[in-house]
Amino acid sequence: MSGLPYSAGSLLYGFGVYDGHGKSSAIADLCARKLLRSVSKCVHSEIYLSSVSDQPKSNGIESAVKGLGSERFDEHAKKLLTHAFSGLREELDKFQGVRVGSTATVVLVSRAPKALEWRVTCGWVGDSRGIVIGPDKTQVTALSEDHTLRLAREHQRVVQVQRDEAATAKPGRRPTVVAHRVNDQTGEKGPKVLFNEGTGVSTVVTRSLGDSQAASALSDEPDFTHATVAAGSRLVLASDGVWDAMANNEVAAAIRHIADPLKAARVLCKVAKQRRLYGGFTADDISAVVINLYGDE
Repeated sequence: MSGLPYSAGSLLYGFGVYDGHGKSSAIADLCARKLLRSVSKCVHSEIYLSSVSDQPKSNGIESAVKGLGSERFDEHAKKLLTHAFSGLREELDKFQGVRVGSTATVVLVSRAPKALEWRVTCGWVGDSRGIVIGPDKTQVTALSEDHTLRLAREHQRVVQVQRDEAATAKPGRRPTVVAHRVNDQTGEKGPKVLFNEGTGVSTVVTRSLGDSQAASALSDEPDFTHATVAAGSRLVLASDGVWDAMANNEVAAAIRHIADPLKAARVLCKVAKQRRLYGGFTADDISAVVINLYGDE
């Protein structure tokens, strides 16, 4: 996880969670180092500032964002994240042929001075999820949808790739197959996965950064959502190590009375770890970040 560097008084903030899979955390580490840094470089560039605001360039990002309405901010926040995700593709070339990948879920948030609402843009690939918990500490709204075969539109997209490849794919070497993982000891079927028969690699996620040995239907194209969020709300970003063990409303309940965001994130990780250890879940890495969206104080 990482935060977008910003100067005091800046009106744009960014946070991300990256969950690596495969043989190492190399791509997750790369995302943490560079994805939001790329946003920061772009957002402070003269090209970006001149495109989003009529304010003098010397006034910086504070003036640029202040001049944007919610629809224009959505547009430019999406452009910033698209640029950042695209910029990683060249970096990922050095991992060709290596079984390594990562999810990435990133939010950019903005609030005009004295406003009672925040504007949030979320961009993501994979199943590291983002949610908003309202000021009442109970109402929960999802910012992202897990990119797995349980998501109908992803299932449809993957099946279409499989069909398109059927005419040319060699038996036993098909680059995309929808299959079930099977427990070697019990024979019990697990979740549906993307499977590459040629490499023997399967993934639960249908979108990811990297993982060049995975199924051809695995996409690195991010999805985006935008939301207006009341001051006093909080954001939670976490890896599937949390979400597999806790439903959205359970996450909200676990941190309802914990005002400090760092302590809240630690509690989420602790609860998720206990559930994974003693609740019949497989072991997994666990990451969480909690962001309090304050009003003027």
